Amino acid sequence: MDAFDEQGDPTDDIGVTAHRARAKAALDQIAQQAKQALADAGIDLSLFFLVPNSATAS
Repeated sequence: MDAFDEQGDPTDDIGVTAHRARAKAALDQIAQQAKQALADAGIDLSLFFLVPNSATAS
């Protein structure tokens, strides 16, 4: 049911890049699931998700 299975925090640059790429690829499905959960709870709220391009994003 979950769009994205967490596999732990990556510890190297290659792992971080791959982790971020998987998150971006699953983002539409994650957003759809979150929107549906909000709608099911009767909450009318716009939402969006951001995946930073680097670990230094602030």
